[in-house]
Amino acid sequence: MRHFKGQAFETVDIVKFIRNPANPDAKSYKPMTDGLADVTIQLQPGLSFLTPPHFGASLDGQGNFDVAVPDHTAPEGPLVKSATLTVLRHEGDVTLPSVKVPIMRTVYRSAAFELSKINSGGHKIFVFSPKLPDSSGITQDDVNNELTKAQPKIVQTIQATGQFQFESLSAFIYDGGIHVFMQLRGPSFLSSDQWKVKFDLSLTWTDSSDLNTFVDAEIDNFQIDRPGLTGLSGICKSDDDVKRELLQPAVDNLMVKLNAEIKTALLDAIAQKIDKPEKVVEAIFDSQATLTFERLRFPVVNTIGSGMFAIRFRNIVPSPCIGFPRNLG
Repeated sequence: MRHFKGQAFETVDIVKFIRNPANPDAKSYKPMTDGLADVTIQLQPGLSFLTPPHFGASLDGQGNFDVAVPDHTAPEGPLVKSATLTVLRHEGDVTLPSVKVPIMRTVYRSAAFELSKINSGGHKIFVFSPKLPDSSGITQDDVNNELTKAQPKIVQTIQATGQFQFESLSAFIYDGGIHVFMQLRGPSFLSSDQWKVKFDLSLTWTDSSDLNTFVDAEIDNFQIDRPGLTGLSGICKSDDDVKRELLQPAVDNLMVKLNAEIKTALLDAIAQKIDKPEKVVEAIFDSQATLTFERLRFPVVNTIGSGMFAIRFRNIVPSPCIGFPRNLG
């Protein structure tokens, strides 16, 4: 049995803490007293069909944890590539019929490390959770700009099929995600067949081992309006084909750009909060820290019109958690 031991802390004074993250001022943090530590085993490529095993342990009153990893996981064996640590904070409970379910949110995730290098003497984990105002985060203008940047790649993906011609693309932030509207011209021999594609990108935070990804997107409420020769155009591409072959690659490309934009906006907000240049904050983040979101908010920041004609503009505002250290192995 291997034991991954550590202690989780919450940073209460980031200005003092950031002066020396490797050996922070003792007055700049306090124990995280309610939560869970979880070690997830990353398997070798090609074994992704297997559910990665994970092992957890609760935090005690001083933030201590001891995750027992059974020897049968064979850390030196051919199946195991590495491991990652996540720390989750208990933020309340939801009462369902006859049962109370705890709400656990990920506040820290480490870079991958080798299980054979586990330090049984203990690791200190520090989490800083800045409160960002509604005015921060991703705005409708940001979404429009990222869509404009991503459009050439989207057009290339669509036209590579030889079946469609791109016409227009727009997106709008709603409470929970982004609504996307796209117009395509149908197959060349049906040049008058204009396809209207609508779908929602439901956005959620992620605790994946990819530290450059903070937000994931899932395509929901997918609809295609095929006027004209609907039956014949349906033979060319089914709804599932359009979703899988055309939209998913375009969405993946957009999310890479959106994640990068979210990181930039967040680092700028943190730099202002601690009165440090953004480049200094970015350097610290990229070498020493990880970024995780507890949740996403979609506050209304502007309204045009009134009643049933009101148009409400929202921002995508993360509740971020900055975790130290980045590397544990």
